[in-house]
Amino acid sequence: MPRTALPFLLAAALAGCGGGEAPAESGTAIWETPDLPWPWTMEVAGEPVPEDVLRPYLESEWADFANAVALRPENALAALDDFCADPEARFGPLVGDVLLLREGERRFPVLDLAEYEDYLAEMTAATGAAVEALRRKLGEDGLRRFVERRLRLEKTMDALAGETAEPSAEELAAAYQEKIAALESAPGAPPPTFEELAPRLRAEWRRERWYEAGRAWIERARQGVEARVTRPDGRILVVPAP
Repeated sequence: MPRTALPFLLAAALAGCGGGEAPAESGTAIWETPDLPWPWTMEVAGEPVPEDVLRPYLESEWADFANAVALRPENALAALDDFCADPEARFGPLVGDVLLLREGERRFPVLDLAEYEDYLAEMTAATGAAVEALRRKLGEDGLRRFVERRLRLEKTMDALAGETAEPSAEELAAAYQEKIAALESAPGAPPPTFEELAPRLRAEWRRERWYEAGRAWIERARQGVEARVTRPDGRILVVPAP
């Protein structure tokens, strides 16, 4: 089953928005991660991908790439060939997820205001200052687009997963043994009992089924869908259809 960016899309832009002030420059850094060269554009099935979807994804990919090779700012443009060496591996995960976002817009074109406000309140409670940092970064309209996109994605995933069956007793017991084996490798307090861990194990099991439903939908939806990416230097990359 192909890799997807689903975990990224559900957490996109919140990571790195902790709300604190940037540390003062000390002048002692050996090197710093260079900014992502810009602009990039992307089309999936002939339709453009919004910049506020494409840019956070590429910034995350670029940071991982730049850190892995200790890229220096003066070499950023020259490194684009290496960054784009495998278009399917680099951009393929986003292609299917863009299709899933579009499916969410098709299924839920209008969101209930009360549902939106409840969801935003839950996000704020769960992420602390990150939502406020995101508001400062994106503005009020940008934050609304982000939250609506995320809410539609979760509602779509819920619909795809349907009524997820409960794990069997055997599956729960096996999951418990795996957890205990991992905990026993670290000294400390006695491991939790099965009864204590069971609610968490059930939630994790359902979450994995939830992601499986999304990945299966993406695998089907990507068939026959090509994407094109335009680099900052104007070169066009093709992400072929599976």
